[in-house]
Amino acid sequence: MISEFLQRDQERLMKTVPADEIAPRQSHSISCAIGAARVSSIVKRHAPGTFKVRSAMLLLSVTVMGMLSTSCFVLTSERRNEPVAARDSIKVNTGSKELRYSRLFQYPNFTLDVGVNDGPDRWQIVFLFYVLPLPNRLDYLSGEPVSVDVHLDPKSAEIEFDPRKVFFLGLGTNQVRVPPSSVWQDQRRLGTNVSNAVSITNDTTFHLEFSDWSQMLPDQQFSLLKVQPDRDLPFRFSIEGILDSGRTVVLPSITFRPTARIRPGFRLPY
Repeated sequence: MISEFLQRDQERLMKTVPADEIAPRQSHSISCAIGAARVSSIVKRHAPGTFKVRSAMLLLSVTVMGMLSTSCFVLTSERRNEPVAARDSIKVNTGSKELRYSRLFQYPNFTLDVGVNDGPDRWQIVFLFYVLPLPNRLDYLSGEPVSVDVHLDPKSAEIEFDPRKVFFLGLGTNQVRVPPSSVWQDQRRLGTNVSNAVSITNDTTFHLEFSDWSQMLPDQQFSLLKVQPDRDLPFRFSIEGILDSGRTVVLPSITFRPTARIRPGFRLPY
């Protein structure tokens, strides 16, 4: 094939090109033909293997990208804290994802509802490729603070409230009285060292956190590295800081009982 190409090229040169230019052009044609032949030979020797390697790399890249970008099916065991009370005394918070239920109190001069945010999740199962289950217990989350929302809606100008007089009464049968470790009023953090009643003139929400488990469960031994209280036990709160016209309003203690809910969802595998 190459010899025929050279012969036709030589005949064309003899007809169309002066004699003094034939030699250089002929030499150039021969060099091009030899180069083409070498390239063709190299491609024939290496192309199949190179194609296989590149195809394998491309397939691997597509597979990895697919695994990283495809969400996995997940089951999560959630812990929700529900107040123990009559149905008409329980408020359902449909607009909140963390605080589902509140204990409702209605008095002539104010309305009060107290809710505890959902507790830490119990466990989670990730299904890789929707088939392979990878269970994961979340016991290490048990040491998270207990978060409480106290919502007051006054109907009188004489309502006062001291959020530091809300006490955690323990898990199960533990009889303790622990004040909050952190207090916020309408997203503004308040100090916890001084106990002062706040005048409530409009709709106000206090966010309280209880986090010192060594005080909340004094009969259990805790270390700094492993704090795992049983968050499935019922617990109680005492609301003692409400004043109406200077008089303390006595409220019954509020009991909350954790319940379980399995929530399906999707997440990335990393």
